[in-house]
Formats: sequence, structure tokens, C-alpha cells
Amino acid sequence: MNKNQVNRVLGAILIPEKEIERYHNELGFFKIKFSKETIKEYKDDFDKKLNIPLTKSHSEESFKSYKLSNSFLISENNKSSIPESYKNYPIGTWLVEYTFNDEEEFLNLISSDLTGFSIELEYSITDENGKTYHLKDNFERMNKLSELLSINIFIRGGSTGGVGRNEHGEAHFEIHKKNSLKNIGKIFMPKLSHWNELNFKEKLSIITIEKGEDLPKREKKAFVKWLEKNENENLKRCYNEWNRINKDNNQAILI
Repeated sequence: MNKNQVNRVLGAILIPEKEIERYHNELGFFKIKFSKETIKEYKDDFDKKLNIPLTKSHSEESFKSYKLSNSFLISENNKSSIPESYKNYPIGTWLVEYTFNDEEEFLNLISSDLTGFSIELEYSITDENGKTYHLKDNFERMNKLSELLSINIFIRGGSTGGVGRNEHGEAHFEIHKKNSLKNIGKIFMPKLSHWNELNFKEKLSIITIEKGEDLPKREKKAFVKWLEKNENENLKRCYNEWNRINKDNNQAILI
């Protein structure tokens, strides 16, 4: 992500032959990559459309004061004139630039941990059994763990003197039946130091509902990959949320 002093932000959307992670209900998580020819087709289609919203981390919240000021592919002809941070990107990389009229929105964007842009795409893939799937990306579903699984997952908290049931013990996820208030158990949050020592198979083995029915292996894989996404970003967010809502609860162990 490249920023300059006139409220412009330049970033890559797609890089030729670079694997990116996606999710599908039947396939689970999978990786896909695109050729520079396919990327050009997506870019040309994107450029024909107007008013495509620029959203914040694939949420429903969108920026208001921006305009698309450039959309181009890196080529031999323009490579020498692009910012230094993109000169090592391969020919065919798709870059877009947005210009912001609102200084506050611009500062909000550049102060975030944003590293690039992404776009919801339609494409087809064929699995190992020869079955073809016609897919449309839905990033919101990729960001919400409960929507990837057949259960609902919560992080609960409270204060020591609060009214009603409060959480206690080690940090954990509360597990409910899908779209139900019925509590079916808990899954303990792994400590980061231990988590980083485990291989993928070992991580699957600790994603277990305490005294409850075990999750299908496909859902365990989705759970693990969600937790470790972007260098364990989601696991760390869960720690922060547990600590935040249990800071006044001396029955809970902060992590």
C-alpha cells in the first residue's frame, strides 16, 4: 500500500500466479491463483462499472468521499514510473488508486493495517473428482467464523458483582447449536505460545468441544484456518475480546 500527501492511496488488487485463500461451503478453504490474462479480463470488466463501493475490511461500512483515480496493469512500459515499492511486482499486476476528498476518511484509512485491496470475483474451479463449482466470492462470510460452521460461537464475559451468569475459568469460546440459545459446551482458546508450536494436525486435535459432540473434520479445518489467518490475527482478536469483557471478573483467567 502506497500513500502520498495529496490524499491518494495506491494498492494491488491481484498479482499474477499468486495464491490467495478463499472459502466455499462445500469445499471449505482452498487456494486459487489467476494468470495475467485472466486478471486483465477482470480489470477491464471492473473499469466498465460505476459506483463500485469501497468497503472497510469487507464489512457493510463503506468509505464516502473517495473516487477511483486510476486502474492499471504493471507493464514494461510503465514499470519505471510506478512507486519503488511496486517495481518488484510481476508484469500484469493490477493496481488501483483512490483519491479521497475527506481528510479524516483518508487519515482513517492510512492509519489502519491495510496492506492492499481485494475484490469479490466470479470464477469456476474443478475439484479432484472432476466436479466443477461456479463460485462468487463473499468476503463477509470469510470474516465471520460462525457462518463457516454448523454451530454458533460466542465470547462471553461479565463482572464479579454482576447480575446473572458470568464466565469463569480459562479463556474459551461458548458453543451453541446453530441459531439456538442451547449451550452445547465450550472450546478452550489455545495460548499463542503453545499454538505456534503445533503443526496443523495437532491444532485440529485441540479444537474439541469439551464434553460435547465433536465437530466434523471439515469444520475443524475451517476453525483452525480462521484462527491462524494473517499470522494468527483472529486468535489474537479473540484474546483481546475475552480480556476486555472479563477485565472486572475475578472468576475468569485473562490470557
